[in-house]
Amino acid sequence: MKIRSDFVTNSSSSSFIIHFKNKAEYDKSYSEFRDVYGVELADYVFFGINSNRMTYAEAVEKCKKLLHWHVYNNLVYRTAKYKDKPRDWFHSKEFEEIWAKAEKEELERFKETTVHRGIFSVWEVCDHSDSDLEHIILPNQPFVWERISHH
Repeated sequence: MKIRSDFVTNSSSSSFIIHFKNKAEYDKSYSEFRDVYGVELADYVFFGINSNRMTYAEAVEKCKKLLHWHVYNNLVYRTAKYKDKPRDWFHSKEFEEIWAKAEKEELERFKETTVHRGIFSVWEVCDHSDSDLEHIILPNQPFVWERISHH
């Protein structure tokens, strides 16, 4: 048995699926972000976005992986109609079908809203150094397609 005797923190992280329709939208977003948050933070955020750029096909695959547990958590913990279900129901064939359908719908939403083109990125942010980015700044940006919380 392990016992912690020092400081313990409950850290969180989030993945942000980023989408810009085109280079002009990217440039405009950078300028607007810089005007509100300053050059240093804008350069930091957009460096992170650029470091994780991907093709549309790569974005779809990454989106599939990220949405898998994101959809599960939304169904289990945020969907009122499943709140009173017994714990073992979430391991049933019925729930697996609901989960698979919801995942497919989210992926289709990604494909429809991105129109299969543009600039794509996924960026990881954690509480340790980027709490304001994770909880306040990035979730409210128009270029963030979805925030996937890993709390």
